[in-house]
Amino acid sequence: MIDLHIHSTASDGELSPEELVDLAIEKKISVIAITDHEVVWGSRKAIEYARGKGVEVVPGIEIGDYGLSLEEFRKLRECWKSRNGVWGYLVFVSFGNVC
Repeated sequence: MIDLHIHSTASDGELSPEELVDLAIEKKISVIAITDHEVVWGSRKAIEYARGKGVEVVPGIEIGDYGLSLEEFRKLRECWKSRNGVWGYLVFVSFGNVC
């Protein structure tokens, strides 16, 4: 089983990236994608935490068409269900200096 649209506490989710990995293991989900709003650090934390635990984390992002900051997103999270967004998968997630 896979789940390719999960939000962590990096945006509007209720569970941390690490808790999402643990939940995936508990529910026997082999692949998850953390697709937080506008940020990728949740994906990075989940990838690091999932190493050797039997669950693959696909780095992702949800890019809104709202023109809002993450803080404004959090204030308006109830409106998100009626808004459109674009999901990106296998996005580049830096684990250190890239220069």
